[in-house]
Amino acid sequence: MSLAPLEGAGPEPVSESFRGQLEHSRPAKAISANLVDGYSNTICVVLHEGRKRVIRRMMSRLGYPVKHLRRVRTACLTMPADLGVGSSRRLTDIEVSELKTYAEGMKKKIEEMEMKMEQA
Repeated sequence: MSLAPLEGAGPEPVSESFRGQLEHSRPAKAISANLVDGYSNTICVVLHEGRKRVIRRMMSRLGYPVKHLRRVRTACLTMPADLGVGSSRRLTDIEVSELKTYAEGMKKKIEEMEMKMEQA
């Protein structure tokens, strides 16, 4: 999940504009794209798979350049607001456990996709 303050007010409805843009790019999927409550120029985007500058490119194509981008969640981990650029912190035991569960689930999905491809 990323927060992206835009230059000017964001599109209404955001989700429809964003999804239309996604259909023309490589297979990157937005799970959701919505304006942040109380901010007419900040969009919250959840991507299935984040690629380098994909949010910036898509928003720019829609006519809404991104001022700066902040990732606030990746996989099952939420980033602390006070964690600076290039900084790190130790994961809690619970976060490590959740990450292992997440990785096992992803491994199963990949294996299922590979089996489907072999059968095709």
